[in-house]
Amino acid sequence: MEKNNGNGNTNAGSSYVGAPYNFVPFAKEPYALNGDSQVPHDVLDTERFDGEIRYRVTAKTPIFVSDGFKDKDGKVKADFARNQYGEYAIPGNTMRGLVRNNLQILSESSFNEDVDDYRMMFREVAGGADRVDKDRYETILGVDRKKLGEGKWVSILKWVEAGYIVKEKGKYYIYGTVNDTERSSDGDDKLNYYIISERNIINQYVDNGHKYDDFSFFFDNPEKYLQHKPLRKFKKIGEGKGAKYVNDENTEYVPYIAPVLYKISRGRVISVKDPDGVTETDYLKGYVLSSGPMKNKKVIYIIPEINREGKCIDIQATDKNAIKTFQIDYEKRKKGLKPVKAYKDKEAKDALMQKFYDLPDEGQMKPVFFIERNGLYFGYTPRLRLFNDHFVKDGMNDGQKRYIFDYSKSLFGYSNNKDSYKSRVSFSDAVITKEGTKPRQRTGVILAEPKPSSFADYLVQDGKTIKYTYNSDNFELRGVKQYWLHNKTVIPLSSDKEAVKTTLFPLSDGTEFEGVIRFSNLDKLELGLLLWSIRLEENSYVNIGQGKAYGYGVSKVDLLSVKKYDREKAYDIEGAFVLNPYDETSLNADELIGGYKEALQKRLGTRFDTDPSISSFMLMKNSAVIPHESLTEYMSVNDGDYKKRTALKDVQAIVAESRQIRDGVIKPVQRHVQATSSQDKGGSFQRRNGNQGSSDRRENGNRSAGGNRRGDENLRRICEAFDIKEGKVKYLNQEKGFGFIKIPGETKDVYFRISTFSVDEQDRLSYGKKVRVSIRPGKKGPEAVSCELI
Repeated sequence: MEKNNGNGNTNAGSSYVGAPYNFVPFAKEPYALNGDSQVPHDVLDTERFDGEIRYRVTAKTPIFVSDGFKDKDGKVKADFARNQYGEYAIPGNTMRGLVRNNLQILSESSFNEDVDDYRMMFREVAGGADRVDKDRYETILGVDRKKLGEGKWVSILKWVEAGYIVKEKGKYYIYGTVNDTERSSDGDDKLNYYIISERNIINQYVDNGHKYDDFSFFFDNPEKYLQHKPLRKFKKIGEGKGAKYVNDENTEYVPYIAPVLYKISRGRVISVKDPDGVTETDYLKGYVLSSGPMKNKKVIYIIPEINREGKCIDIQATDKNAIKTFQIDYEKRKKGLKPVKAYKDKEAKDALMQKFYDLPDEGQMKPVFFIERNGLYFGYTPRLRLFNDHFVKDGMNDGQKRYIFDYSKSLFGYSNNKDSYKSRVSFSDAVITKEGTKPRQRTGVILAEPKPSSFADYLVQDGKTIKYTYNSDNFELRGVKQYWLHNKTVIPLSSDKEAVKTTLFPLSDGTEFEGVIRFSNLDKLELGLLLWSIRLEENSYVNIGQGKAYGYGVSKVDLLSVKKYDREKAYDIEGAFVLNPYDETSLNADELIGGYKEALQKRLGTRFDTDPSISSFMLMKNSAVIPHESLTEYMSVNDGDYKKRTALKDVQAIVAESRQIRDGVIKPVQRHVQATSSQDKGGSFQRRNGNQGSSDRRENGNRSAGGNRRGDENLRRICEAFDIKEGKVKYLNQEKGFGFIKIPGETKDVYFRISTFSVDEQDRLSYGKKVRVSIRPGKKGPEAVSCELI
């Protein structure tokens, strides 16, 4: 419910729900052309045209289309794409993809071939409003609690077992371990794998004067086998359920599997050593598996050796789609499977991490966790990613599921297992003709693709309530993903994941490109549809290139000319060379587009702009109704947006809410300090202080020293400047992990989390210490996004 702010206005909500993209609904009944509509390429019809379309792209915000260059460390340091002559150019394939997508929507073509059909996988590990499948997930894993002693309980996964996945003669099998335990339906919770706390063994190692022979496997090569550096003991931050244990991260760590010898006593591992050089006979063979890095995860698993004489599961025989689903899921996640902070040999470490999560090669085996209970599930961590019940295409309407020959296939061609049809349109590169006047500047952003697994966004929900997932029998896909337009480039508060950032080097707004599209054997309706798909409406803009989520690539496309070939000139049977094969009379684009629109409305039985699909699409491309920037940012993990979120609103609702914000009826949710647009500050896309950092979610406690920011001009001045400030620690609560900093000359104290300091500085932090901070607006006052001792 909207909240009154006491001034006659209301707030848009106490928490943020939004995205830089939304969805255009699929056509309920895609339009199929007649069966004989497949136009032969080698037959010239006098009622059809050959010719070319010339168009101009004008960048309204900085634009970047990458040339794909990577430096020797594998980091993208790309420049704008160039053609064979070294000129900046938008590749023809980029424009082809844009126009084809537009045409599919404007012609009510099918998207059946554009949607990958597979079962996605899911895991429920964090609290949040969209945990619809939480009970199902925990039931499958057998999440329970086990009493260890007086007042001590531990969480267990009753149905998760350890084993080995093996590839033999092209098929995959899961074998159990030498001490494999059959799980009974009455809740037997005996585990057949062992858990080692990295925190415990590092603390013991430090207490022993940096010696710990019992776990020499890890401490002989800590850079390879530990997630944290064993230089100091872990430090506890906070109390109760909110307590965290922190230490210096090992930036070279990569998940691994390795053979080891281990010793157990009373059901616990008391020693792990390298197999080479161990002479004791009471050690057992097995493998160590470390599947991090995951925030606050500090455990290592010991898996007993394989038992080829016991349990053996034929995976494909048990679930014919399991391997295919696992492989598709892996390929879609592969690019993101990288060590977050690897500084040395980055490409090699990327390959190692990707290999860790892949299936074994022929004749190889890998330790694996699995569940064989009401289905088969497997993976490389006990909290498995489970297969969804339904395939993605199960959420398409019946009309979209049917195969049809439509306008998209007719103009752009297709190829499948049965037959193929050649495209009747071709796109050349759009070459730069005018440079923007503002200086270029590199900008680092995280190009996080929106994933279909986000069912709160990708599936139609019950109003604001997140109700449907890919496990629901009657779920429905929202439609075609499209990015919102922006008036300016916007960079959110920086993530600490520098290693996964992509560097953009855009050309400035005002840059112009010109390109050519050649067509053959098109009738008037087809040509009108193609022209409309290029230009759209008079006030329409499109998104081109990378960084769409942050406002890059907003562009206007204008038609310059539409010419048809004079076939008698172009195909002179006497072989004469013709410099100008065009008919002297150019085709009229407006008449052709109008002709297609008229035929479309006749087919729809109503105005095309009332059609749910086309009207939503045109709203998202309308430069006169670009949504308020507060509605089209990515949600923040640090700010807890995902935990409090509701379902994504549809296109019409976002546009309506934006209009209310601009009319002053409601106020936007205040979230991030945003970057200055190139249109405002001469091409600078960075925040004013250039200091990039992240802030943990704020403590829910006594915040009286911070005060309330509404109506406070002084606070507004501090927060909007976002400058680096210096001050002293005024208040420090080590137990709860927060404090306040006094900034000279300012009336409001700055809230900070102790975790924003480095681990080394946390040890030296005390009352009165001089500090340097950068500030952003918080919910109840200014807060520090990065801190360091002076």
